[in-house]
Amino acid sequence: MLGRFDPAKRLLNIDQADVAGKDVAVAASGYVDFSTSDPRLVIGAAGRNMTAAAFKQMWPVFINTPVRNWTLEHLLAGSVERVEVATNAPMSVFKAGGPPVPTMDCRSRSLPAGR
Repeated sequence: MLGRFDPAKRLLNIDQADVAGKDVAVAASGYVDFSTSDPRLVIGAAGRNMTAAAFKQMWPVFINTPVRNWTLEHLLAGSVERVEVATNAPMSVFKAGGPPVPTMDCRSRSLPAGR
């Protein structure tokens, strides 16, 4: 992971984060802004060519939990050719019982899948 923390701006920059293993390869970049009482997470991540099982293990439980739960239940086998996830939201929206999830202009998902 390549990044830096700017204490004056209270900003954690994530220039490049890579997670790779036997069945997984995901790259991400973004930042976390700690300058307010509710830190903001702005991040984009992309992965390619992974099994459905590997994809389900990589999806953090706090990122859009209802959609994650539906995916865990319905994506039973196969492969994920490409996945892209982006968010620009305060951290409080990721907490159970937190504020309502932002509108679609604040986040996006793309999940083409194959057999």
